[in-house]
Amino acid sequence: MPVTGEFDRDLRLYLPAIYIPWAMLAAHDAQAKKNHSGQDLVRLRDRHGLSSCEALAILEDREWKSIPTKQAHDELTRRIADWENAAISDAANVEKPL
Repeated sequence: MPVTGEFDRDLRLYLPAIYIPWAMLAAHDAQAKKNHSGQDLVRLRDRHGLSSCEALAILEDREWKSIPTKQAHDELTRRIADWENAAISDAANVEKPL
């Protein structure tokens, strides 16, 4: 799922676009529908993705509320890295057949 590049007006700083793995978001489709007038993740993706703040609210299974752009972007980036590292670790711990 694309997360749009954003401009933080308070910091006068452009934050680059990022990508959230679909598998990371899939379990939160119900929250996406609640936060976006019934639109599911596929529809949101087709409409050019989410903002960092919107994506974070979906991942946290909570209603959307405005938080500082850089704070949302940094937290989302951290969560993606943690999720990817856990997936790599899980894959490495799977026993390989002889």
